[in-house]
Amino acid sequence: MFPTFIPYIFNAASNNVSPCAVDVVGNGLNPALAFGFSATHIAFRLRLNCDPRKSNPQTEIEEHRWGVEIKDINGNLLFTVEVDGKNNKYFVAIRNSNFATIYTESIVLGTNVDVTQVTGIASCNGQPPLDSDFLLDFQMPLSRFIRNNILFDLSKEVVQFCFYTTTCCDDNNINKEDPDDQVPPCKCGKFINVPLTLTKLCPIPPAGGSFIVDDDVTIILSVSNTSMVTATNVTVVDLLNIPTGVTISSLTTLPLAITIIPPAGPYVGNIDITTMWTGLTIPAQSALQLSITFTILDAPIQTTNITNIDAGIGQLSGINNFRCTIPVSMEITPPTRGVKFYDLKF
Repeated sequence: MFPTFIPYIFNAASNNVSPCAVDVVGNGLNPALAFGFSATHIAFRLRLNCDPRKSNPQTEIEEHRWGVEIKDINGNLLFTVEVDGKNNKYFVAIRNSNFATIYTESIVLGTNVDVTQVTGIASCNGQPPLDSDFLLDFQMPLSRFIRNNILFDLSKEVVQFCFYTTTCCDDNNINKEDPDDQVPPCKCGKFINVPLTLTKLCPIPPAGGSFIVDDDVTIILSVSNTSMVTATNVTVVDLLNIPTGVTISSLTTLPLAITIIPPAGPYVGNIDITTMWTGLTIPAQSALQLSITFTILDAPIQTTNITNIDAGIGQLSGINNFRCTIPVSMEITPPTRGVKFYDLKF
């Protein structure tokens, strides 16, 4: 079972290899490279111009290699993950920065490698897409990415992926074209797991010590990107708990949240509300501000607290980081003093 794939590189470089039949293809709607994580594996998906399987019925891989380079934030090669059909080997390999093999698995189509035919939509070498494309999926265990005798956690480290294909005339030439020589680089994607920090400005109640009915309450989240590269596909998650006796309006979010669950108020006490933004882009050395606003519709006489119990950032999911308490209560109007006879003046 392959994990869910996330589009990563859309447009492929033209004429990556010769013959064109084994080329990687892609366009603005159909990614050339996608990736995904499960609890145990990292998987990649390459869009190819032709069927990479050998003969009909296809049970093996053609005499070529298709793979992904994994680089660090400084552009240094860390690992290569490759589907290898050369010399009748038929295996998936992990190689280190010196291209030395550190782990292999025999190809089992439908298990660690899969091929799916899709409607032809991307061209090779600028030619019209007259034939079908094929998706080449392959995955390897996260536990096998060892660097300096230490497990390298690809799901958390800042890394970049670059796809490649090979010719069959030179075993040492793993790249027909070096991605770094492209202007601009057209076979490498942006960094994932870019360092981000989240800060939260909790709402401060009025001088009376609590928010009351008809007050608007705003929570502000600020996501800062301290790195030198743009962070893309960022997710921010926030969770509100509305206690018994409190009712609030629907949430207003800026920018507009992708999902709010439950989707609409009024929200009556003893309920959790999850707000999620996805697909956010935060330029290098900058911050993005997010806000959640709602109105207090009802509250008990005695002060109680709305709690903002979960907020987090991540490429794929939120992480519990913050807690706010938002005091709310019913406004009490002081009783009017009765008029006494001696207060009257004649």
